[in-house]
Amino acid sequence: MNPPRPCSSAFTLIELLTVIAIIGILAGIMIPTIGKVRRTANDAQCKTALRQWGMAIQLYIDDNKGRLPGPCTIGQTRKMSPIVDGKKASLFRYLAPYMMLKNNATALVPDSYICSAWVRDTPNPTADDAIVYNLRLPGDANRFPWRDNDEKPPLLYSEVLNLAPYHDRPAMIDIDAESAPDSVAPLPPRPVHDKHRNMLLYNWSVRAVPLNYQPSIP
Repeated sequence: MNPPRPCSSAFTLIELLTVIAIIGILAGIMIPTIGKVRRTANDAQCKTALRQWGMAIQLYIDDNKGRLPGPCTIGQTRKMSPIVDGKKASLFRYLAPYMMLKNNATALVPDSYICSAWVRDTPNPTADDAIVYNLRLPGDANRFPWRDNDEKPPLLYSEVLNLAPYHDRPAMIDIDAESAPDSVAPLPPRPVHDKHRNMLLYNWSVRAVPLNYQPSIP
């Protein structure tokens, strides 16, 4: 009488192919989901960073008789350019004390205070001239309450709130090569949030605006 054959625990070829197919299906489901979660997280972090700058601006206003920081450069770089004899400087330099940042000419704004998607997509994001945000939209040169020259002081915050031209204009807005095609600074080649840009308003709320956003003309 022949002894019984031991049971084999090995997978058959069909079972292995089935497992591989299931893994492929799960990967096809999970990878887009993970990408969407990452984009959502980047978007939320960007909006949080903008709100932090908004709160810092309000603290500056409270300490400076109701006046906005400035005069400011239009494009905000990671390097906080110094304030010299009232000449225009980085907005971040005015706000550094309220954000507990190093306040010197060599300091760079840390990653945690700017959009993580911008850091990811910008060539050489630590360059001194890498522009993080703009303080106005293209073609909006006459509406810049921060002032970008030395002739007049920045507006009072009460003036900004009472003037219709500023109600739907950015205090700060995402920047990329499509929104600033003439820039020679390192920029993300395309909008970092795909179909929208994030914008800090003058009431310090943050709004997602479409890529073709243009403020109304009062």
